[in-house]
Amino acid sequence: MTSTPRELADRVVAAFQENLHPETRDKITPSEYHTLGLIVREAISDNTTIVLEQFEETVKLIRSGMEKPPLDL
Repeated sequence: MTSTPRELADRVVAAFQENLHPETRDKITPSEYHTLGLIVREAISDNTTIVLEQFEETVKLIRSGMEKPPLDL
């Protein structure tokens, strides 16, 4: 199952809300929950970018170490 950064951030914020005491939960505004979602989404996106860059570097290293097969002409 693939989730977008937004979907993951929404799940994190929802889990955060569920774990708060009801009185505390009510003191946090929808705008603050939205801001939290944006922060989480940005962190997920940043991490995804780092992982992708590392993956691309690994692929380059693997490809550079591969021998080219001789051409049968």
